[in-house]
Formats: sequence, structure tokens, C-alpha cells
Amino acid sequence: MQMIFDCFLRVLIKPSAPSKDVHLALYTDSGKPNVFITFSKWESEQDLDNYRQSELFIKTWASVKVMFQEAPIAFSMKEVYPKS
Repeated sequence: MQMIFDCFLRVLIKPSAPSKDVHLALYTDSGKPNVFITFSKWESEQDLDNYRQSELFIKTWASVKVMFQEAPIAFSMKEVYPKS
């Protein structure tokens, strides 16, 4: 299951925004390989909201969330240092 989940996310979660400042990556916890973390950086809150409303995100989220063993956790942060 983990390998399927990993491959699924690597293929489907790719930002389509043209900006060089948009970043989306998939990580796994080094001590718990069944724990996955996504990290994304967006130029603006509106860009993030647009991604969350995109067909790609909606379809991917619907497929992936059923694989979770626990409730997902999300954080929104602002860069303090170094400031871009």
C-alpha cells in the first residue's frame, strides 16, 4: 500500500502554476515511512486557494484521503527568515 500511495502522489501532485516561486514537494518521515508530508510554497494566499480549488487537487484529495489512518494536519505559515 505504501508503494502505491507514494507513486500515486509523485505522479499526481505537481503544481501547474507558471511561477518559479511555487514549490510543492512530497516527503516521508525518516523514522516512519508510512507518514507522508507535503510542503508547498506559494506566491500568495490566493494562489494557494486557486490550487485547492483546482480539479487536480480535488480529484487527488478525494482519492488519497481514504488511505489515511489518522486525520490529516495542515499548517499555513509565513516566512520570517530569510525573507524572500
